[in-house]
Amino acid sequence: MSDQIPLPAGAYRSLPPLEFSDGALLKFSREMRVQLKDLEARFVVPRQHPRLFLGEARGASRRPR
Repeated sequence: MSDQIPLPAGAYRSLPPLEFSDGALLKFSREMRVQLKDLEARFVVPRQHPRLFLGEARGASRRPR
């Protein structure tokens, strides 16, 4: 992991120190996963590719008219 950059001594005096607990992080990640699955179920539409035929996908030459 990367090293943390120390903050200047006078920065953010009004904010209390913040501690990360493993339980809170696990709960947050589970809730975010549920929300993302819900958003995907409501808004994501699978891409429909057109059917390719007669060698057009390979750039085959066409017969002259």
